[in-house]
Amino acid sequence: MGRIKTALEIALEKMEEIHIDEEKIQNENMKSDARSIAGTYLENDRMQEDELEKRLSKYSGASLNLVTNTINSIIIQNLVMPSGIEYKTRNNRVAELFKIINDGNTKATELVNQIMGLEDQYWEAMSGLLDKLKDQYKDALAQSDVPPEQNKDFLNMYQANVKQMNKQFGSVLEKAKSQLKTMLGME
Repeated sequence: MGRIKTALEIALEKMEEIHIDEEKIQNENMKSDARSIAGTYLENDRMQEDELEKRLSKYSGASLNLVTNTINSIIIQNLVMPSGIEYKTRNNRVAELFKIINDGNTKATELVNQIMGLEDQYWEAMSGLLDKLKDQYKDALAQSDVPPEQNKDFLNMYQANVKQMNKQFGSVLEKAKSQLKTMLGME
């Protein structure tokens, strides 16, 4: 008659079958550190280039490549259409971080600068859209007793214009980001 195993014995046998992938754990730790480095640099304008380089100096070879790719992914995620004037300050930090991480890759740096220019164009277009539409339709609006911000037809027209601009600029941005990923060997 066979011996009945205790729950502890069964659990210990199963534990012996579990293999820990040390490389995978190290990679996740490096990615986590890369996210921390990027986040700290982007959010804290007191973190200077020398401190960033010091934190990156502990990596080399494949490890540095993994950290750099992770930071580049974060940079690309931060290339978005602006929603407030503070985007300029943020863009400056994003551009600085990109230049430091990708030192020597002038074509990719130029593309990031073009994306930043696209974001500026978008901000200018969105900032002036309401006034431009008010001016364009001032005769029709003058006949209404309702202010433009409460006029249903005007608001529908404004929202349609915003949607169209978001679609156009968003499409160009996504293509540029895809091109950037290709340039950086991320696709």
